Amino acid sequence: MTSLTEFVSNAIEKLFFRSAIVAESKALAGHFREVTLTGEGLKSVSWIPGQKVQFHLGNLVARTYTPMAWDAAAGMARFLFFLHGNGPGAEWTARLKPGDACQLLGPRDSLGFTGIKTPALFFGDETSIAAAQALRSTQGNEETRFFLEVSSLVESEEVLRCLDLPDAGSFKNCRTAPI
Repeated sequence: MTSLTEFVSNAIEKLFFRSAIVAESKALAGHFREVTLTGEGLKSVSWIPGQKVQFHLGNLVARTYTPMAWDAAAGMARFLFFLHGNGPGAEWTARLKPGDACQLLGPRDSLGFTGIKTPALFFGDETSIAAAQALRSTQGNEETRFFLEVSSLVESEEVLRCLDLPDAGSFKNCRTAPI
């Protein structure tokens, strides 16, 4: 018998979330995974770089991520996930494989990149690399500087190379000592 939580979760998913299929899921470096989604539910969607989506993981659990790219004509969206810890988002992302169905809500406003004038400074961590790439795509210049606090310089630098980020040298990586 289905629990009330599962029933409510499934009803919310059907009413509010759009469907997509994992087209590609690949490990980039260490804790980073790049996932490409496709599907009719991603077509004709107005996405502005910096907007976020929520993935429905089931059982009334959702996690929020910023797409790196979205092609509404092709019905395709790309995400960079950073798997930290053993929480629901990290475990869900680690299991994703081509052909898996995903349910997502959005996109909707999160960061207002369209109004940013250059030069600008962007501060974040590993989970912000996708947002940094989305910002870079809106500007196409070298005046914005990105500063990322990361737990692994090696992993983060490899991800920047894998993503072919323009002028990856402008990404300054720094470490903090554990407390």
